[in-house]
Amino acid sequence: QLALILFFPFIYIFLYNFKKTLLIFLVSALLILEIPRVIHNTNKYIQAKQFQFAVKNLIKEKNLRILSDKETYFGIFLIKKNNILISYDTLGIINNFVSKEMNKDSFHKKILSSNHDYILFAKNRIEKKLLNENGYKKIYENKLGLIFKKTL
Repeated sequence: QLALILFFPFIYIFLYNFKKTLLIFLVSALLILEIPRVIHNTNKYIQAKQFQFAVKNLIKEKNLRILSDKETYFGIFLIKKNNILISYDTLGIINNFVSKEMNKDSFHKKILSSNHDYILFAKNRIEKKLLNENGYKKIYENKLGLIFKKTL
């Protein structure tokens, strides 16, 4: 803090002698360069809110086992009360620590045999065909994730 206080007069002198038009031009150019990132992040936020809204409206039961990965975990916070939430990524870390020889396919089959009521995954986490073979049906999809429901 003391360094900032002592350095402030130098910053003030530099900015005072600096041409204001050049400073305004630089700030404007930087803001214009940030516009694509702002638009992208706004769209991603809208997709996230749509995903949360879908989770809240599609999963209304209680005492469910819900599997989610780290990309879709934000969606289940609205329904965490009275449900069992299971993290795919935590199970993956435990699997790598306990049984190092298990490959991805057998790990996925092991997870799907645990009979989760709902599965929320980012796209391309597990093949949809494998989920369908294990009795899961896709009930929602957007750019951020998928929601599957156990049908059997």
